[in-house]
Amino acid sequence: VGQKWIAAVRDAMAASEVWVSDPSFPGDTTVLGEMHLTGMAQEQMDGAADTFASLPRVIGATLLIVMAVLGSAFRSAVVPLRAVLCLSWMLLVTFGLGVLVYQHGVLQSLGIRPFLTSPDPPAHHAMYWMTPCIAFSILVGLGLDYDVFFMESVVEHFDAGYSSREAVVEALRHTGTIICVAGVIMFLAFGSLLIGASPMINQLAFHLCVGVLIDCFVTTKVIIPCAMAMLDLLPGNANFWPRKPPPALTEPTVEPLPPLRRLGSLRNSLSDNARRSAMSPHGVRSMQSPA
Repeated sequence: VGQKWIAAVRDAMAASEVWVSDPSFPGDTTVLGEMHLTGMAQEQMDGAADTFASLPRVIGATLLIVMAVLGSAFRSAVVPLRAVLCLSWMLLVTFGLGVLVYQHGVLQSLGIRPFLTSPDPPAHHAMYWMTPCIAFSILVGLGLDYDVFFMESVVEHFDAGYSSREAVVEALRHTGTIICVAGVIMFLAFGSLLIGASPMINQLAFHLCVGVLIDCFVTTKVIIPCAMAMLDLLPGNANFWPRKPPPALTEPTVEPLPPLRRLGSLRNSLSDNARRSAMSPHGVRSMQSPA
């Protein structure tokens, strides 16, 4: 209601002009200037409008940079596309839950302060305009971090000779627990912000906690492996196209060592040499005690 009122007042002021007439020249008017409406509420509304007008360009540039970095790192065109799709899925679910909680008030009946919006009717509920802007950048960084950590292990096993499906299974076995523990740590860190009294901080913490849990326990454990398993049904190594596995390493040829003499014959030979040395005159003199 407040934004509509401000917009209506501004439209009315823009359509009117401040002018003055000279009594000595009837009909002659002079325009003195224009009227503008300003204040804290108007500045907040203008900042939100400018931010959301630029947000699509920011999202597009961010995803393009992510694709370029992943493509150069993994030397693949499919890995960046799959990563962006999985990342977009996590963001859509996170912000969708935020809209349900803070704009539609689905958790209002619980009476928990971090999930409360306002005592107004649901039609007047709203989300703070800075929440999705800040949460987007943080969630993209965290989601990309877990994805790269998982894919690095997948590529390592793929280059070692595993198939795409086997590489995913081995990577999930090696990194799944670490990713879950890291997600729980970040959830506890962001969850502490829910204790605060600021509605904006509560909304931001809610989005970060939900996004981390979805990314660590659903996206990395279910969505990414299922997506790679479906891509593995295509001919060739579709998961890493156009990357190819390194050539198989050939084992070096080692020439066999010459056969050793049996231990028994070696012991007999040493015994004969020692007996012969003891029976020699030099050996006898060496065995006599000094006078």
